[in-house]
Amino acid sequence: MKTKNFQHAAIALLFAVCFSSCSKKGGDEQFTIIGEWKLVTVEIPFIGESNDYSQYSIVYEFRTNGILTVSGETDHIELYRGHEPGEYPYAIISKDEAREKVGIDDYRLKIGAIYLSYNVSSKVLVIDGKALDGGTYHFVKIGN
Repeated sequence: MKTKNFQHAAIALLFAVCFSSCSKKGGDEQFTIIGEWKLVTVEIPFIGESNDYSQYSIVYEFRTNGILTVSGETDHIELYRGHEPGEYPYAIISKDEAREKVGIDDYRLKIGAIYLSYNVSSKVLVIDGKALDGGTYHFVKIGN
């Protein structure tokens, strides 16, 4: 149990360091969500749960054509907390549309019909739905 808590603390510290030095919130043009991202952890704060997915090859690929492709085998993962493999439409929306649709300016990523907040740097992506009783998804960039 202590090892698992230490691993979670280490991963959280890694994300905190990355974001304190280089994060951009909700669509800053310096960094892009386009590319392949490996799912590392999902935190569900309202039930106090954090799941480590780093040992699985679950990849979210955001393409320039507005399609998110999720790949990897998730059916054998107990209590998987992410999108199932497949394709989903996505869009980066304006603050005005986010405010109108969700009432929260930062919820500028729309996957299917779900509005989410996101932070992206050159190596880390965090997709956050906790204000809408969802989870916080932590990814690391793979490839270029």
